[in-house]
Amino acid sequence: MPLAGHGNQPFSARDAWVYPFSGGVPGTGKDVPGIISVTSEPDQETVEHRADNTTISKVITFNGLDITITVGLWDFDAIASIVGGAVSTTGTTPNQIRKIVHKSTDVPADFALKTDAPSRSADGGATRLVLPRCQSGGTPNYGLTLDEYQDLELSASAIPNAANEYIIIEQTETLLQVLTASY
Repeated sequence: MPLAGHGNQPFSARDAWVYPFSGGVPGTGKDVPGIISVTSEPDQETVEHRADNTTISKVITFNGLDITITVGLWDFDAIASIVGGAVSTTGTTPNQIRKIVHKSTDVPADFALKTDAPSRSADGGATRLVLPRCQSGGTPNYGLTLDEYQDLELSASAIPNAANEYIIIEQTETLLQVLTASY
């Protein structure tokens, strides 16, 4: 069914890819396995001009979006693409050790992020969030909890790209347009 005039009811994040910048543009993408959610909150400043106990005017300045990426799988390559860090593997099977190390001097590259969710609408389809330029908000909330799985939250800021876009929301008619390594 054509998309024009129809709504979409996104349900459950299905896939996400991160695209670390190379030469100022999104490079080759990396899958973000175990995606749980990508949420945003506007970062804005409001200035109100008041007189005689009433509002005369109000100006809102938009600075970007604060992004939280929640994952259920600790994939070091994806984490390093978002927040920086050095990933290494040492040893041989069955004694391999894989680690990620974050240093105070890490300067992660900007990245783009795409995530999508199938629709629960009767005509199917999907919703895709595209964040064309993001900057890391720091190290994830690493930790371990007794008798529970530990999800990771990675914070970032979506900021305008060269075309002044900070978020793009796409609705697709089918689920066949899957995310790939190409931005």
